[in-house]
Amino acid sequence: MTTLDGREIMWMNKVRYLGVYLVSSKALSCNYDSIKKSFYRAFNAIYGKVGRLASADVVIELLKTKCMPILLYGLDACPVSPRQLRSLNYVIVSCGRNIFNVNSSEIAAECLKMFGVSDLAEVVATRKDKFVKKYMSNSSVVCEVCVICS
Repeated sequence: MTTLDGREIMWMNKVRYLGVYLVSSKALSCNYDSIKKSFYRAFNAIYGKVGRLASADVVIELLKTKCMPILLYGLDACPVSPRQLRSLNYVIVSCGRNIFNVNSSEIAAECLKMFGVSDLAEVVATRKDKFVKKYMSNSSVVCEVCVICS
């Protein structure tokens, strides 16, 4: 396939749009690998500077304010499968293992809960509900059709 001026249009398996990678498939699908990389990059930068010097409270607060927005970007508007949610939640738990210096993912997840870091599935579900309610209140026909079809 070519454009009007004769240049060839290349087929891509994924395309970046507004910071989210849309993947070619039968249904709307997204790839969150770049989001996970960005989250790890931000966490490692923070943890490398203050990780052993600061208390767990400070590191967790930095994780919630500086790193979590990176991980949550676009998840309220994009489809997220249960498998992808587990993968994204593992990213947070692995950081918790570093913060609390434990090897067990279960212990790290429990410690994170005690410090106010919720399970990612709960956070995403809350954000999706808020997102849908916001656009349903606009009484846009297009939004209503999109919600009904999904």
